[in-house]
Amino acid sequence: MINYTDYESYFLNLAKDYKPISHTEDSPRFAFMDIDEILSVAQTAMNMANPCMVLENPEGELEYINSNIRDTNYGAFMILQRVTIQNAEDKRLKMDNCKQIGMAIINQMFRHKVQLASGRGTGIPKMLSLFDLSQVKYNKVGPVFQNCYGWRFEINMAQGSQLQYVEDDWYSND
Repeated sequence: MINYTDYESYFLNLAKDYKPISHTEDSPRFAFMDIDEILSVAQTAMNMANPCMVLENPEGELEYINSNIRDTNYGAFMILQRVTIQNAEDKRLKMDNCKQIGMAIINQMFRHKVQLASGRGTGIPKMLSLFDLSQVKYNKVGPVFQNCYGWRFEINMAQGSQLQYVEDDWYSND
């Protein structure tokens, strides 16, 4: 089963490790938010003058495949940057940069999947083993957070899950 801790930690580490984002506590460039928060919050503590990553809460589905239960999660992250108001050239440049950063994040996820498959994935969450590059979608975002624009990348990850019936958890076992 994929849990919030692994999901958030993985993307937080990507935001810290990838130089164009370089998230730190002193220079926050990563946030974990619900889509409703993103659409309703006018401001953020992040320094949006530089590219930032906003991770959305995942959704999911369960499947029964080859006598196993699979927990597939659908998540999304955005790469955003503040754009000078009414400056089309600045918007184009920052949109291109945000897309390039998002693509680099996706590439790193795929590299991690390959490392897991080859047995070299120490420290990489198992949820990436079923990351499907062909399912990645991306869309333009903006304006949000006081004239920020960028791209939203939708992803899927999965891993086996043990759904066990624990008799002691139930008052009645009918």
